[in-house]
Amino acid sequence: MKNGSVEVLRWEIPSQFRWLGVFDAALQEIGQELEWDSEELNQVSLAAIEAVSNAIEHGNGYDAKEPVLIEMRVGEGRLSIMVADSGKGFAEDRLTLSPPSPDNPEFLGSRGRGIFIMRDTMDSVRIHRDANRFYLELEKAIKSAPVSDD
Repeated sequence: MKNGSVEVLRWEIPSQFRWLGVFDAALQEIGQELEWDSEELNQVSLAAIEAVSNAIEHGNGYDAKEPVLIEMRVGEGRLSIMVADSGKGFAEDRLTLSPPSPDNPEFLGSRGRGIFIMRDTMDSVRIHRDANRFYLELEKAIKSAPVSDD
């Protein structure tokens, strides 16, 4: 990648879980090609899969005719992933709630931890909506994998 350049990749996938693996495989390949640190790549992958899964399930209600739009921007040691769906989204204050306590007996059966996972693994999580779509944007500074001294 040239100094100062940002590369943009876009996907439009049907709202079906079977397409998650295709997106994740592409993300893994990109991360390996750019020699990202493997732990960071796994964190990005986890957060991205959560975001796309939520868009499929909650945003588009598994409606294969309603696509999930994904845009990834990579450049200058930064990554952003924007995920858009046709749903109503959620209130911005959900981004600042405390995570559920593992000591709570309902923790294992509860849902809704995806936002906390995204918040914990990424540098920032932002949301906004326009007249037609709800957008969730994940951002993270990415380090390259350490070079071995073989």
